Amino acid sequence: MEIKKINCLLAILILLPILANAEPILHLGHFIQKPKQPASYFIVKEAYQRLHINIDVIYLPASRSLSATNNGKIDGDIARIIGMEKKYPNLLMINVPITHVVLYACSKNKVFKIKDWKSLKPYRIAYVRGAKIIENNLHGFQTEAVTTIEQAFLMLEHNRVDILVTDEREIVKELPKYPNIKVLTSALYSFPVYHYLHKKHAALVPKLEVVLQQMNADKSIEKIKRAINEQHNSLF
Repeated sequence: MEIKKINCLLAILILLPILANAEPILHLGHFIQKPKQPASYFIVKEAYQRLHINIDVIYLPASRSLSATNNGKIDGDIARIIGMEKKYPNLLMINVPITHVVLYACSKNKVFKIKDWKSLKPYRIAYVRGAKIIENNLHGFQTEAVTTIEQAFLMLEHNRVDILVTDEREIVKELPKYPNIKVLTSALYSFPVYHYLHKKHAALVPKLEVVLQQMNADKSIEKIKRAINEQHNSLF
């Protein structure tokens, strides 16, 4: 018995220096599943690597990711629109845009020219729940919020909605499965997105802002975006 205790103590003593020197890990929420990650994921990952911090991505529905970050259950959210701290007061925004998202409308049976959000007013519209910029701009419209982009495309395919609004990356991933669905070619909306952390990591905010500014200056962000666009074989 004593030998076992001694062996356990020795194992702990051996592991302590390893654990002490291990790089910290942050658990970050994201609502975009593998295999094709967006540029925002790789940009954030590179920023943390420069700070010698590892990240572990937890895939959650969009709204749950924000709630989990706000409640401190996870450490942050990969990328969101500006102003999320107004609704989720425990979030801190890293005040350097990590990328821009471009939204498009898809349709199966409707063909019309898009001028702005009001162009969609007459139609039934599907989108992924928790996509705040879409929710805000479609307030008062005929909408169907779903949990996944796959559900949204199926609704459009089965004529349960007239229009689907999502970003370019999701369209590139899903559109080949649905030959009857087309992209209404004019972009609907473009906006910057930012990385967020829970307030317990406030000390990291200025460090991340410096790193992201450096990544802008040395063109790292531009290179990551270009590589991802080529990898995803953009349709636009």
